[in-house]
Amino acid sequence: MKKETGITLIALIVTIIILLILVAISMSMILGNQGILTHVQQGANVMYEAEVNTQKGFNSLVAEMESVEDTESIPIKIGDYVAYHPGEENLEQYTIKGENSGWVDIENNPNVLQNQTINQEEFTWRVFSILNNHTVELIACDTEVTQNRTSIGFCGEQGYNNAVYILNDICNSLYSNEQKQAMARSIHIEDVQNKIDKNKWNYQEYTNEEDLENPISYGKVKHIESVIYELNEQEQGVYYPAIFSQEKTTKNKIEDILIKGNLEKSEQTQLITESYKKASNMDIEQTAWKMDEQTFQTNPFLTVETNNHTEDSTIYQELLGSSYHTNTWIASRGVNVSNIFGSSLNGVIYPAGFGIFELAVNQIDFQEMYYTNGYKTGITSYHTATIRPIVTIPIENINTQIGNGKKESPWEIL
Repeated sequence: MKKETGITLIALIVTIIILLILVAISMSMILGNQGILTHVQQGANVMYEAEVNTQKGFNSLVAEMESVEDTESIPIKIGDYVAYHPGEENLEQYTIKGENSGWVDIENNPNVLQNQTINQEEFTWRVFSILNNHTVELIACDTEVTQNRTSIGFCGEQGYNNAVYILNDICNSLYSNEQKQAMARSIHIEDVQNKIDKNKWNYQEYTNEEDLENPISYGKVKHIESVIYELNEQEQGVYYPAIFSQEKTTKNKIEDILIKGNLEKSEQTQLITESYKKASNMDIEQTAWKMDEQTFQTNPFLTVETNNHTEDSTIYQELLGSSYHTNTWIASRGVNVSNIFGSSLNGVIYPAGFGIFELAVNQIDFQEMYYTNGYKTGITSYHTATIRPIVTIPIENINTQIGNGKKESPWEIL
């Protein structure tokens, strides 16, 4: 009898199980986190990123080469004279309300806020910066004829609160030229800082040595506590100008809470009506700095190419110093927390002075306007200076076919 052969049911099941296991292992190797497809995709991503970075590098190199070519083809250089004129649509006179500046007639009526008026004045305009080969910044300089520039004053917490807005608005209102796409503003402390060669002198290493016992360096923080003063009709507390709580910072705190403001020291989009605020304690960063005349005369500024020299080391010293003969406001806020204000007056300590920078003749200064202390209204200071406009204009609106950028033959405006 012939014996029949075949696959038993058990063997079939075992075979299927083995096949399923092999399939699972294969799927894992192909589709898993460390599988073949994952590695293939990762490799593709790496190749794509490399291609993108290569293209970016190529584009950057091309842009740099074009920039060099553009720079070589642009005859306009730092220090050149430009025959710029404000637009006919501009205001010829600007009025500053006393309630916004805090200004008073100190000699005749010190208790009444005074309005101030400033007229459009004549300037000589010179190239201060060339931005990305597309835009030029012109800085206002004195004319050949010495003029009595109009000074404007700021005082107290409102002086600190609104000086930046007022100074920028004056320059914009009196010296812009909409038809030529030229926008005017006040000079800012960043304009000065960007022209300093930090290898020669670094404002970030500035230390206020007026207080020899407790000098405080730029960027350092001072903690101020509320103090009780035994004077009639005075309140306890640490008082500060209202805009201070809107300023961008990584260090300033009010009652141990970091200020979350967004205003840079040279920014302000609207006038501040609230004068001051009160806190029980504050942490305040030293942001004021000064450059004395001796340091200024050592010429700590950048060396750039001008139409007179391929390496001109004195042009910024000239533009910021000798080209203007009166003290001018710099539209930038700062705080001086040196203990120089702590030399007690009638039992009152002045631990911080809020103020505005100033470009004095051949030096950078800082003018305090409001000293925080235990007084409700603080201690105020009065100061005056002139304006110093900077105009930003597209480079294509400067006609380099007429003139040569010299004083006697300035570039014309198209």
